[in-house]
Amino acid sequence: MRKKKGVYITMRRVNRVVSAAVALCMAATMVAPVWAAAPTADAPYGYHDQKIDFTATKGQNVWADQHWDQQAIDKAFDGNVGTYYESNNGNVDGREGQSVKLAWTYEQPVAIDGIHYIPRSSSNQKGAWMNFAVYGKAEAINGLPTELDSSWEVLYQGNDIQWNNKASLDIPVNSSKKVQSVCVVVTKVKASGNATVSAAEIEAYQKVENSPVTELEISKEIMKDSAVDNSHQYDAIRDDGNIKSAFDDNIDGTFWHVRWDKKLENETDASAANPYEIKWNLVEDLSTEKTFPNKLRYRGRNFNGDWERVRVSVTDSNEGKEATNWKVVYEGAVQKNLGNDKDADIVFQKVLPATAMKVEILQGRGGFASATDIKVYKKMATPVGASLTLDGTIGVNFYYNLSDNVLADSNAKVVITVPQDDATTGTKEITFDNAAIKAAKQKNGTYKFTAPVTARQMQDNINVKVMSGDTVLDHVDNYTVRQNAEALLHDESKVELSKLSRNMLNYGSKMQTYKNYKTDNLADKDLNGDPMRLVRQEASAVTAENFAKYKATFDGTLPEGLTDAGLSLMLKSNTSVRIYFNGTPAEGTTFTLDGDVVKPTVLDGHCYVETAGIDAKSLGKKHTLIVANGDQSKTYNFSALSYGQIVRNNNESGNLKELVCAMYKYNEAAVAYAAANK
Repeated sequence: MRKKKGVYITMRRVNRVVSAAVALCMAATMVAPVWAAAPTADAPYGYHDQKIDFTATKGQNVWADQHWDQQAIDKAFDGNVGTYYESNNGNVDGREGQSVKLAWTYEQPVAIDGIHYIPRSSSNQKGAWMNFAVYGKAEAINGLPTELDSSWEVLYQGNDIQWNNKASLDIPVNSSKKVQSVCVVVTKVKASGNATVSAAEIEAYQKVENSPVTELEISKEIMKDSAVDNSHQYDAIRDDGNIKSAFDDNIDGTFWHVRWDKKLENETDASAANPYEIKWNLVEDLSTEKTFPNKLRYRGRNFNGDWERVRVSVTDSNEGKEATNWKVVYEGAVQKNLGNDKDADIVFQKVLPATAMKVEILQGRGGFASATDIKVYKKMATPVGASLTLDGTIGVNFYYNLSDNVLADSNAKVVITVPQDDATTGTKEITFDNAAIKAAKQKNGTYKFTAPVTARQMQDNINVKVMSGDTVLDHVDNYTVRQNAEALLHDESKVELSKLSRNMLNYGSKMQTYKNYKTDNLADKDLNGDPMRLVRQEASAVTAENFAKYKATFDGTLPEGLTDAGLSLMLKSNTSVRIYFNGTPAEGTTFTLDGDVVKPTVLDGHCYVETAGIDAKSLGKKHTLIVANGDQSKTYNFSALSYGQIVRNNNESGNLKELVCAMYKYNEAAVAYAAANK
């Protein structure tokens, strides 16, 4: 025990500085979510069809016994219908002995229920498979099989497939067991002239039976009443032709179709640069309502006009469909659904708040565009943003838009998984039940759920699930404090917040180093620009003189039975300061902390009083503790930074010194941010 001008403080470095979480409420600061891409909990091709993830690289996991020039087989697995595989054998026309063999293998055995095949895009669908067989093998292969022995099971046999009015082919697969390798042998293709085999895309799917509903259809009435187009061919007999016909639920009767002359209403020719366009409102009250669409389901005619490539945009303007500020949520190819090639689910690449939607058909079959039915869906739970939360802990606020269905569901819950406070491994769950979900509502109508971590865990993963019973409505995986803070580092429009974020990451990094916690992945890893270098330099320049004003003091005499034992800084999930005493309080001894009478925690031979919830801007704020019994009393004045003053005043060096100096600058930045945002 060291005596420093009447203040008895024990340097309990190892046992006292545990881990850190420092605070400043920043809930008002919304940061664009890192998960900008639409969440992928739902299958991309409908409720019951889930694509099997697979990445093919030339010469790895995928093979063909031949290919033409640069049209290698990996192009059939690259997710781009604009590229394609083509064989160099021009005699695959059904004659005996003529065939092309394709094969691929997965990392693990998978259950395959269907294969979605798209031939090379051409006016006559050159190379489309007509006679072919699909085989499966339970084990992995290391190359193209020379022969298909008994270890290969026949999954599908197709003969004389008719391609009239088809854009793609859904191949049902009948497998008695999981397969790891697939081989396709094509013996006849659709051709005019040279009969080569082609494939723009090959995708395997598995059926997800009884998939729960995780999204809702947006009212068609609102869309129909407001829908407009820039080209339509009116049919007086059926009383249809304009875009409103795609929202009337008369799937087998009416439909929208552009003009037969392929012109827009302004008499210009349609093209990718001058596309057919349809748009509509999504909400009834444009000034107060917004929705979060995540998918468009389109039904074509399996004829000229089927959409092949589109651009989908939304606006959150109160002008609705008349707005000029549109944001693209999807641009790419349109692929028909497995099991129902009349429908196509266009799953958006972004989920954004919207009052209206616009679809531009960049490429339609035969140069036309048409639709028999259009539906738009919104998720029951949509993440709309995230912010750092520093109100006593370091962590992330996740903001959600929730449907009335979720709020009315007694089984609804939000489950957040965060790392354990003190353990080097392991996680814990924080659960918000239905009542807690409703209580999380914010003034702007969103719902906020907070995931706290300690300062050393800024690079640790946080996972969020919005659930109804066991059904996951939405999830955010592997999000970190670092991801959110990094988005603020160079935001020149928020100078104080940017500086606070840099100091926070520096502080987290120093805590990791001090605790020897995942030091290969520090919070400020690879952040070596001038602003971050300046933060490190400023922290290393903090001196004992800077800390002098935070020196702890006391006055008076402790009641009988107690002696001073020390001051410690507790940096777990909440920042707090403990004042320790040797001995046990006698009857009648009172402890008054910042004006409130508190009960000390009594342990074997000693006791302590602890502050709680000290936020980042208040680390230097004075706290007062009075211990009294009769005419004996002692008053302590201290702050969280009093610990740093002790460290610097004792000329401590190394990791502990760097930690308290980083904390000093973190507090300084938090105070500046708070002052700028009063």
